[in-house]
Amino acid sequence: MKALEQFLNRLIKELGYEKRLEYQRLLDAWPQVVGERIAGVSKAERIQNGVMVVKVESPVWRNELALEKERILRLIQEKTGSKAIVDIRFV
Repeated sequence: MKALEQFLNRLIKELGYEKRLEYQRLLDAWPQVVGERIAGVSKAERIQNGVMVVKVESPVWRNELALEKERILRLIQEKTGSKAIVDIRFV
């Protein structure tokens, strides 16, 4: 089993999917990071060059989340153990 895991990890890295898988893990973690209330009005859609793009249901929420961006970035790092996200863009 360990040999298979090592082989798959090496293959993922060689094929260049390592960053893509990390980004998907971070997108999937959005509801756990921000909580039920914020996840109910927003959705992490994609990550481009370390910038997470989050769709928000209204301009009011977009402004509110923009004010909390630094705190949310810290939460992402703390709860996921990843520093792959360097910025968040709320749209």
